[in-house]
Order: sequence, then structure tokens, then C-alpha cells
Amino acid sequence: MSSSPPPPDPLDHDDYRTWFQAWIDQAPGRSQTLLARRVGASRSMVAMILQGRRRLPLALAMPWARELGVEGDALLQFEALVRQEEGESLSARRLARQHLRALRAHRDAELLGDKQFGLLERWYVPVILELARTGALQDDATWLSERLWPEVDAPELRTALDDLFEAGALVRTPDGIQARHEAMATVREPQGDASAIAKRYHAEQLAHASDALHEFGPDERYLASLTVAIPRARLPELVEALHRVPLEVTAPFREIEGADHVVQLSVQLFPRVRGSEADDR
Repeated sequence: MSSSPPPPDPLDHDDYRTWFQAWIDQAPGRSQTLLARRVGASRSMVAMILQGRRRLPLALAMPWARELGVEGDALLQFEALVRQEEGESLSARRLARQHLRALRAHRDAELLGDKQFGLLERWYVPVILELARTGALQDDATWLSERLWPEVDAPELRTALDDLFEAGALVRTPDGIQARHEAMATVREPQGDASAIAKRYHAEQLAHASDALHEFGPDERYLASLTVAIPRARLPELVEALHRVPLEVTAPFREIEGADHVVQLSVQLFPRVRGSEADDR
């Protein structure tokens, strides 16, 4: 007996109706009738939802998804897919759309090849990519050296620009230099061989944050810390949620036309005790 295929990825769909149809099309023998039976609804209700003649109540989003085999983070992603259309308010629907865009960018950021990820060992590469997104980037290492903080020597930046053009991350167009891999501007710590590169990258970012505390005033930088007790068993959930924070927080600002400034947003989480209180009981 063959096992069922994994459910469709909610991030591959723009609305929940196409996701339901993808679930039906995934395996022979699936139909609206089977879907209705699995979720405990009438076939007519399912048919009207797929046809756009009826809305799926938001409260049913996660229960239905669970019955169709969705689990883990994908449950929240599917709920956001429904919320972007059926949310209780305009702001809730807008936030769900921003959340989905952030999740897609986050997913794409994890698909970097080894060569591309190696470029990110240099802290200024994401800055260069963001400058390209603003339309201000010039193919001039001296100009770039004068713009970056902290300053980087022009010859080193010339090498970085050439590498980015060669990798296809930057392209020359009639409208100027453009970034082709926006997701490269986001770095999370990977597993395997790239982990050492990411550790060096983040260590440098922490050093820059320390320098910024003295270099810039409170109107140009923000630093905050929170110490909190949590269930140790749920630490992986917290880490996964934090993976999405930078993109979710900045999503509304990245949509604004006329970007003319580049900032660094970093998130840190680390233990303040060894082991857990449960170990001592």
C-alpha cells in the first residue's frame, strides 16, 4: 500500500482555493467528495468554496488543514493563506499577506547555493544588494567605500562587486544595477559546511552592533534585550518563530517606494542558564 504524498506547500499558492485543488490533484482517486468526507463537511459546501461562491470560515482553516495531513509550520502558513482573504479586519488581512511574503522570502533565502552563500561571509555583500534595490548602487568601488559603515577598502569592494556580477546576483540594466537575488540579503545560520561561514558573519555583525552603540545616537539605532523563562521543550518553536522576525518586521517598509537608506536588523537568542530547572527536580 503506497503512502500518501505530503500535502501541497501553502507557500506555493496565492489563495487557499488553489491549495485545496492542488490537494485533490495530487493523487489518483481524490475528489471534492473525498475532501469533504475528510474534513467533515458536505460536498456542496466544498464545491462552493472551490468555486469562490462561499468563503471558508477562518475558524475552520487549521482543523481542515490537519485533516488533510498538514502539520507543523505549514499549519500556520495555511492559516495565513486563509486569513489574508477571510481575516476579521483589513489590517488583519494585510498583515497576513505581509506574513506570507516574509515566509516566502525566508524560504527562498534557504535555497542559496554554496558559492552564493560563500559571498555572504563578507558582511557588506547584503548591503551592496540592498543598495542595488534602492537604485543607488554605482559600479564604483571608491564611491561604495565612502558610503559603507564601517569603511571597507576600495580594492576589496571591487573584488566583491566583480564576484556578485559573476554570480548573477547583480546585473547591469539600462536602468542601472539591479539585484537578482533579493533573498541573499537575509542570513540565518545553516547546517553543514556553511555553518562556519554563518558563524563568522554573525560574529562580525555583533561586533558592529557594539560599535554602533557608541558611533550612533538613539535616533539612528535601536537596541533592546528581554530575559524570559520558557519551557525548554518549546525552545525549537521559539527559534523557528525568530527566524521569521526580521522579514516580518521589515516587510511593510520594504514595500515603500523611494528607499534611500540601508540598516541592519539582527536578532539574537542565547541561554542565560545551563541546563533547565527540570534537571534539578
